Amino acid sequence: MSFSDIFKKNDVNGAGCPDVPVTKIKDDRFNVGPYINGLSSFILSCDTPMTISIQGDWGSGKTSMMNMIEANIKNSVYPIWFNTWQFSQFSLGNSLAISMMDVLLQRLIGDSGKLETVLKGVWGLAKNVALTATEITVGSRAAGKAEEAMGGTFSGSYVKEILALKEQFQKAVNEKLTETKRRRVVIFVDDLDRLHPAKAVELLEVLKLFLDCENCVFVLAVDYEVVTLGIKQKYGSDVDAQKGKSFFDKIIQLPFKMPVAQYDIKNYVRDMMERMKIAVTENNVNLFSSLIRTSIGLNPRSMKRLFNTYQLLDIITNGAVKNIPDNARQRILFATVCLQMSFDVLYNYLAAGNIDLETLKDLSKVTGGTVQNFTLRREMKNDNGDMENTGKNILDEIFDRDDFSPETMPLIQRLPKFLEFFLESLTENDGDDLTKTEVRYLQEIIQCSAVTSVNNEGPDDAATESLNNRRANRRLVVETNDVLKKFGLNEFVVYQSKNRVDGILESYASGYTFLKAKDHEYKLQYDVDNAGRFGISVNIALNDPTGYKKGRAEIFYQIFGENPLGYPDLRPEKDEWGWYYYDNMLTVTEGDPNAPNQIADLVRDAYTRLEKFLKKLNDRN
Repeated sequence: MSFSDIFKKNDVNGAGCPDVPVTKIKDDRFNVGPYINGLSSFILSCDTPMTISIQGDWGSGKTSMMNMIEANIKNSVYPIWFNTWQFSQFSLGNSLAISMMDVLLQRLIGDSGKLETVLKGVWGLAKNVALTATEITVGSRAAGKAEEAMGGTFSGSYVKEILALKEQFQKAVNEKLTETKRRRVVIFVDDLDRLHPAKAVELLEVLKLFLDCENCVFVLAVDYEVVTLGIKQKYGSDVDAQKGKSFFDKIIQLPFKMPVAQYDIKNYVRDMMERMKIAVTENNVNLFSSLIRTSIGLNPRSMKRLFNTYQLLDIITNGAVKNIPDNARQRILFATVCLQMSFDVLYNYLAAGNIDLETLKDLSKVTGGTVQNFTLRREMKNDNGDMENTGKNILDEIFDRDDFSPETMPLIQRLPKFLEFFLESLTENDGDDLTKTEVRYLQEIIQCSAVTSVNNEGPDDAATESLNNRRANRRLVVETNDVLKKFGLNEFVVYQSKNRVDGILESYASGYTFLKAKDHEYKLQYDVDNAGRFGISVNIALNDPTGYKKGRAEIFYQIFGENPLGYPDLRPEKDEWGWYYYDNMLTVTEGDPNAPNQIADLVRDAYTRLEKFLKKLNDRN
């Protein structure tokens, strides 16, 4: 397919989702109308002065919320906007707060002569604004720290000048409302949470000191956490949390938290799917919405970034992957991007080549559950006396304990539910079993998706090699056990350790069974360990499962002697837990289709030797 064909197919002239706030209520795609109407009614009817904080994470839609409020009330109020982010890009030093007053007064006072008189007072008081405001809102102790930091001497005479300036501001507000026949002035201050927290606090101090006037409502985009951090940064860490809360409560009369968790994203998802020429069916809309909700969450900025990443990869995979129907390619690709952006450890694990039916079936056992069984797992001795983790599922193999920090746990807790929708995206019809063809689709798409990975380093080479070896070793044990079943022996169980060396999972896998002598059981085990290009080594081990009990190992060794399996010219090693190790009994070539048969022959011979030894032991007793 030529570039011009791809260009036409993807309509790239309209590609991408710019991070532009919503400006009109009709463009609301998250059904936040009830919140817009409620805040608008409150602004029009509340007592004044009133200050409202719009709180939420970056990209949660605070600017869009304020835009829609303004659009809803603009015929009844006189709105003024001040974007702190734009002004903070200039070298304004400590005068950002005064610059804000400059802008507001210019909007209120049209007469240049009057404006010049008022502004002279503003700039003359610039140095002492923060000191007086801090005295009022936090207390004299913090004001003293501010005075010391600014190198000035605090003078009570400034209070009279401040009050006079506040009267002038009140007069300007009243005159503007009379002139425009509006009910009140509403001042929107955006992007306060993008400022250095101490700067944000300075702006709030100015608002409280100068602009707390009748017929004024302030709508501020600022978080409580930003304010409390700013108080500590500006006035010292000994300003306790209660003082910070008092400051916030004194300035903010109505805190409003963005209702992100209540966003109805289906309309937004449907619109984006139509734009990007994804099949818009009710099932697809529900699936895509669920993938978003359980991965990146409902932050609008994150969703725009998700769709931008998807759109780029859609163009790439359209030309790079072969023989995948468009519907399947787009559905699997979208799920892969959600995985990549939110669960990078799992994404890197799959991208390292660990995509097969067995892996995906193991992941399906995690869906719908919780992560408690592996986040709260305990170390304990198993039947062999070895220390191992009690939580045994594929997530133990993928994640390290360090991944489950308090910061990452809320995201990790969403993983089981996300996996349910991720695996659903791989199949054409919900409930169908995965096929090898669908596994191939995922393999090809993940290979193409790495170009947009936020983790430039990618999966660690050593960790990746270990994970690949673990999978190869486990598959070989499973295949060997299948061969052993044909010999009529006791059933062999697959085992793989969850122990880590230098943070990397051990790669060997084992198959084991038990044989009885009198009323006691003994374990026969074989280990396969991938040694890279040198091939896979096979060991035979014999164990008394009660060997970790005090004195039991010594008794075991006395009874079984130096070479219980009777291999000529070969003596096993022993340890304190009641194990005999016959190392490097066999080396097989990785990928050799006859390897399971070779290993099974070795194990059957060891099994026969142990049976003979135990028979002699029974006869002696």
